[in-house]
Amino acid sequence: YLLSVLLHSAFCILTFCLSACRKAETPVASGDRDQILHLGNSAEPRSLDPTIAISSTESRILVALYEGLVNYSDDARRIEPGAAERWEISPDGKVYTFHLRSGLKWSNGDPLTSEDFLYSFRRLLEPAIAAETANYFDPVVGALDFREGRSHDPNTLGLRAPDAQTFEIALKTRTPYFLGLLVNYPFYPLHRASIEKLDARLRRDGAWTRPGVMVTNGPFRLKEWRVNDALVVEKNPNYRDAARVRLKEIVFHPVSDLDTEERNFRGGLLHVTRNVPVVKLDDLRKQKSPFLKADPLVSVKYATFNVTRAPFNDLRVRQAFAWTADRVALVEKVIRDGSRAADSLSVPGSGSMNNGEGYRSRTRLALDPEKARTALTAAGFPGGAGFPKVEMVFVTAHPGEQGMAEALQAMWQKELGVHVDLVNQEEKVWLDTLRTKNFQLLIDGWSATVNDPVDMLQLFKSDSPNNDAGWVYPSYDAEFDAAANAPDDTLRELHLQTMDAVLIEQLPMIPLFYRNQNYLVQASVQGWKENMLEWHPFQKVFLGPSASNAGGS
Repeated sequence: YLLSVLLHSAFCILTFCLSACRKAETPVASGDRDQILHLGNSAEPRSLDPTIAISSTESRILVALYEGLVNYSDDARRIEPGAAERWEISPDGKVYTFHLRSGLKWSNGDPLTSEDFLYSFRRLLEPAIAAETANYFDPVVGALDFREGRSHDPNTLGLRAPDAQTFEIALKTRTPYFLGLLVNYPFYPLHRASIEKLDARLRRDGAWTRPGVMVTNGPFRLKEWRVNDALVVEKNPNYRDAARVRLKEIVFHPVSDLDTEERNFRGGLLHVTRNVPVVKLDDLRKQKSPFLKADPLVSVKYATFNVTRAPFNDLRVRQAFAWTADRVALVEKVIRDGSRAADSLSVPGSGSMNNGEGYRSRTRLALDPEKARTALTAAGFPGGAGFPKVEMVFVTAHPGEQGMAEALQAMWQKELGVHVDLVNQEEKVWLDTLRTKNFQLLIDGWSATVNDPVDMLQLFKSDSPNNDAGWVYPSYDAEFDAAANAPDDTLRELHLQTMDAVLIEQLPMIPLFYRNQNYLVQASVQGWKENMLEWHPFQKVFLGPSASNAGGS
């Protein structure tokens, strides 16, 4: 009996030691086994309502939850069918007729029809919603008058659902990039019953976007939302192509600190990061790390002036600040992530004009400190004397923004003798600051939803909800409308060039740099294609039989 007790004790001790010595399984390792993808997602999303979403943080989640009429291919170079299996475009390019797939369902099993697209499109244009992306609908017949309150009859809109499987969109003018627009979240369908049950049709956001209530049509549905911890989506069994969706869940982690995110990747907590700390980039490049990805984006960082408030209501002050912002020094000494110094708002190479080489503004912002000091003196502040208190708002969670803000602060102090106070905000607060225009100067940015220069140039149209500067310039608006009505690409480009020239002349903003996104991806992540629009259709992503050790550590 004593021998039996001793042997049993020895076995228990040995088992305990083996268990204690065995390395705990990481989320990446278990995720590889169970098809659960862990993503770093920068910040807590402000909203999951596609109608009022505005940030890439939200967009990444909405791509998993919804599907529009059409999709981009996984490399974002082609338009592919989505909820619509096919479509026709009229010879004049003004009428798009979409034919929905048969048997489409919402995540709760309700049938999805063309009426759902009609409902969501009309809701986004409601003035009471004040959607920041409503201007994307401006090419649609009647859309501008409706969203600005001059028309109250939704039947005047160029939107029709003649039957359950057909959806028609009539445009005012030929819009070459329109299919690309339709890929994005403002054009997603909404589940009417969920919204109407909570009387939320004319309210921004609401309880209908919460787990257990939210109904979507994409490859995934909302499972959990633990604020400032994780947002979890699970495979939607009612998705039209559910049989081919291999991921069971995606966990979006709102990790705002880049160093923490990189450590989480190495520690096996994340499959994909959103960014990489600049201090780690050189070593990763030297090591030729297989985990490092670098995507040149159709995306621009810029500093926005609030031109409705002093001192930046004075063009000469804006000129002084713009002509002393050394963008080359900024990207080479501060950003250091492969981004390119910007000298115009439009991203070079965007669009498909010029025989496929893309668009390039011919008017470019110059660096001229001497001329800047002359402008500041003419504005009444020689050597910065008497210059009022000015604050610049930025977001620490945005890669490199603090260093960028500090560098610009130093440039203006050195060259102009003016001091700019820096104000750091969380992304959600910063988005509200943009919306209410409660700032003087702000680090801003835009990532294109469609690969065309008009997506940047629309930001400063007088009636654009994204005109953060509050800048109104009638001739700019006229050029925008002329570009929209141009009968061919040659004339269209001439108007685009004029708009870029006006922006550099009037300077409602300072272009800073064209973004390059650096991030880390585990070797087990399959179907993830790098592209210029940050477009990653999760229904094509899966976790393959690859090394699941985190970051090779």
